[in-house]
Amino acid sequence: MRILGIGLSHCAGVALIEDGRLVFAQEEDRFSRRRRHKGWPELSLAYLLDHFDLVEEDIDLCVLSDLQTAQKYNAPIRAKRVLTVHHHLAHILSGWALTPWTDFDAVSIDGGGDFGSWQSFGRVRNRRLEFWESNCGSYLNGEKGVSRSWLKRSPARTFGAYWSVPAVLNFGMLDKGGVGGYEGKLMGLAGHGDRARFKPKEAMYDGSFSVKHKGDLHWLTTHGYPKIGDNHYVITPDGQRLTLAQVRDLRKKKHEIISEYDLNNPRDLQFAADFASHLQSMTDKAIGDLFERNFSDKTPIVVSGGTFGNVVLNGKLNERYDLFVTPPMGDEGLALGAAAWGAYLTGAREVDIPGYYLGYNAGQNKDVDVDEVAQLLNSDKVIGLVEGAMELGPRALGARSILASPRDAAANLSINERLGRVEYMPFAPVILEEEADKVLKGWSKTHVSARHMTLVYPVQEEWRDCLRGVVHVDGTVRPQVLSRLDNPVYYDILQAFFRLTGIPVLINTSFNVHGEPIVRTIDQAIAALETGRIDALVAGNQLHRRC
Repeated sequence: MRILGIGLSHCAGVALIEDGRLVFAQEEDRFSRRRRHKGWPELSLAYLLDHFDLVEEDIDLCVLSDLQTAQKYNAPIRAKRVLTVHHHLAHILSGWALTPWTDFDAVSIDGGGDFGSWQSFGRVRNRRLEFWESNCGSYLNGEKGVSRSWLKRSPARTFGAYWSVPAVLNFGMLDKGGVGGYEGKLMGLAGHGDRARFKPKEAMYDGSFSVKHKGDLHWLTTHGYPKIGDNHYVITPDGQRLTLAQVRDLRKKKHEIISEYDLNNPRDLQFAADFASHLQSMTDKAIGDLFERNFSDKTPIVVSGGTFGNVVLNGKLNERYDLFVTPPMGDEGLALGAAAWGAYLTGAREVDIPGYYLGYNAGQNKDVDVDEVAQLLNSDKVIGLVEGAMELGPRALGARSILASPRDAAANLSINERLGRVEYMPFAPVILEEEADKVLKGWSKTHVSARHMTLVYPVQEEWRDCLRGVVHVDGTVRPQVLSRLDNPVYYDILQAFFRLTGIPVLINTSFNVHGEPIVRTIDQAIAALETGRIDALVAGNQLHRRC
């Protein structure tokens, strides 16, 4: 049986489950080259059908996410049967599909979905979804599927807005096309700030969070306005006073970035860092309280939704709970969640997951001399890697990665300059699984999410000096812990670097310039080589060097 999932939110995409096995999952922006592509995933769907030699009529069941967005398209696909699924149920089902656990509780929190939803809870026992409810009033109604009551559990502004609004309107964290999604930059700034220095009243900021009991659960509730300063205007550093509608129109129509603070100004940058520290502290406390009131530390918890892209938060939760962070935690996971819901409705209680490399396949590099690659890395060369099928989710996990030596903190500046980026956290490290407990404090092989770069750990003191390129100012890293079963070529390059240097760690950052999606094809990677973004490239079973 073929079940197609289609995600229609930003980070649209497709996923295919065939006879209970996930065989393909990919975001549309990898094909369209429009970052965080929203809408019908025409190109990725066309590739999927062609790759598997299918026509639309071969699809037994197509499930679309979201409910409200799907109404705009009126199901323009000729599958044998077409259904729709609630945004937050798709989030929960993406975690259900990927987690190895049989019994767990689940929560999704983000910047908004169907009918004003932005959080939901689920309970799974023996792989059966016994309970699901969203703050918008939608709930799982036994054999009838999803019903909706008008009793909203938390009708306040979405939690995600308290990160996205200041990132966009106050600090101008947007790409060259005016597209946001850079809340992670704000999170990265938090480590450079001091929450005690941020004075909410002086800054005209009244955002806050609490947890309130309604029905059988405690729900996260937001208060105040997400933006710092005037709620109705953006006042630029040079004194312009623009309405929020004007700012939005300039961003969307002319791709002009208008913001209240200039992060090239050291004073404004420090203010942003102090605010970020304040916001991170509020987030950690509120969601920590939410977990304490709703969950037991004896039951595993699966989290999804864009809020759990916050690795600092995840790291704190992981210290207390058995936590699985859905690797495509944001809306890029909705296509998978939609397909998983289709599988669940047809009687499946698990999905066979062959790994996390399930997208466009550019071929493997089995014959490349990994020792030669390690020598280049040891000489501080920046290496691009295009290996096999693309990763599932937003993190580069060695299929479309840029690799470098982790020893020098200056590598962050030089690589970011070459890629046109501005970052406030060091690059993430990839670490050999066999050596991870020597490098990381508190890591355990049972921490599955450490394989997907969704947690943070303190670094052992003796390793910090030689890992300056990946250690944050607070002494932590957000690692990908790698076994050879995950990605043999990627592992062998890292192992060769370890043999040569005694360091079982490399910088791993996504293979893309600022404002563009991760590269998909070898030609796109070669273009990056030819324009000096990288020094060498492993792709097409060859080691390419700049002329």
